Amino acid sequence: MPDFRFLDWLLGGFTALLGLLWKMQSTRIDEVHARVASVEGQHRSDINRLFDKLELHATASEKRHIELLHELHIGLNGKVDKK
Repeated sequence: MPDFRFLDWLLGGFTALLGLLWKMQSTRIDEVHARVASVEGQHRSDINRLFDKLELHATASEKRHIELLHELHIGLNGKVDKK
């Protein structure tokens, strides 16, 4: 029966090397996922701030329109009363 100890050691070393490479790639992938999540969170925050500002401007615009319509209505009523 042939002696396969050398091939066993070679296979063990190759398997260990593959395990190390797998672990390194896994760590890199986890780092990339963490960076993407961080950037995504920042973008969500920026988008939420933009929508908050849009809502503020829309509310202010609505108030200005109501005031303008009210003043226009008062002004037209004054002209109608003078005739």
